[in-house]
Amino acid sequence: MSCLLINGYKDGCKVQLGGIYKVYFAPFVQYPQERIVLSGASELISYPPTQIFLFEQTNEMSITQTQKMDIFGKSTEVQIELQTTNKKDHYEISKFINNNYIIIIEDRNGNILIFGSRNGLTANSVVQETGKGKSDFTGYKITFGGLEIDKAYFISDLADAGFSPKAESTLLLLQDGFYVLMQNTDKINYVN
Repeated sequence: MSCLLINGYKDGCKVQLGGIYKVYFAPFVQYPQERIVLSGASELISYPPTQIFLFEQTNEMSITQTQKMDIFGKSTEVQIELQTTNKKDHYEISKFINNNYIIIIEDRNGNILIFGSRNGLTANSVVQETGKGKSDFTGYKITFGGLEIDKAYFISDLADAGFSPKAESTLLLLQDGFYVLMQNTDKINYVN
């Protein structure tokens, strides 16, 4: 059954700021659906206790959420591209490839959103760029993608929802000098 449009749509005044303020990562863990508690269809109330790590990035970031309908039902395709100008950590940045994460962003309007909470987002590519001109971007572009049931969920408060930010982490989610985010057996130190 289709829905009828009965009202027009008015584009209001622009009161939103563009851009991302902070980006956090955590390894994706497949939790049972009942451990991820939502309020309505758009707000995450509770998530299993998870330590998240700050990703230092430049302001250039793109997020695309595309809702689709197919024979299996509604889904949302998520595509996130991050940029970092840190050129020293090629070996460590390349470890992002083919690992699954949840990504939490805080935008300049104070909105906090979580991506990949149900199925995780996979780092599909890491591209190293050196610009032609002095003001061109030089660094890494990391692209994540995944398919989720719903659009990203809003989070009112990270701590109340179950997330513990590790703010003093460096670019690749280091804790006290040990690598904690990588899912292979290379330099992992598990955090309890």
